[in-house]
Amino acid sequence: MRLFKISKSSKRLLDAKTLKLIEERGEVKVKINKDDELEIEANDEDKGGNEWIAEQVLKAIVYGFESKQAFKLFDDQYFIEIIDLDAAFRRKEKDITRAKSRIIGEGGKARKKLEELSGTSIMVSNSTNNVSIIGPFEDLQNAKEAIIRLVEGAAHEGVYRFLESKRERVL
Repeated sequence: MRLFKISKSSKRLLDAKTLKLIEERGEVKVKINKDDELEIEANDEDKGGNEWIAEQVLKAIVYGFESKQAFKLFDDQYFIEIIDLDAAFRRKEKDITRAKSRIIGEGGKARKKLEELSGTSIMVSNSTNNVSIIGPFEDLQNAKEAIIRLVEGAAHEGVYRFLESKRERVL
């Protein structure tokens, strides 16, 4: 069995329909206990693999991804990476806010461009100060590198060129 704590505000994202779909796709049982913990349990034969995947899907939804994006994690090609801005900036709100702004950009343009160039989905969470990325492993690593470069102060155009060069190598 796997457990992880969720906030009361996150609990509203996990409606009965979504939990039922996760149970069906993940071949697990999911319930929210009295301590606001998600309990994920697979059958005895599973050895935890399905539990771990279901946990990743649930975390993606809690961190703000739509179910459609989160359910990609049931596919072996997709992964989630979570960058903790609280840890990166030692909980300095001014620095965290600046980093989020650089990742999102004006009107969300930078985030959309990062997603387009990297082939990933990116979510910047206000409630947890996390940046989450879903995508195939190589694309996810490129997106993570691009986000780290932005957070460290690199120019957006340089970061976009980095992602374009990574994409050209694949083509």
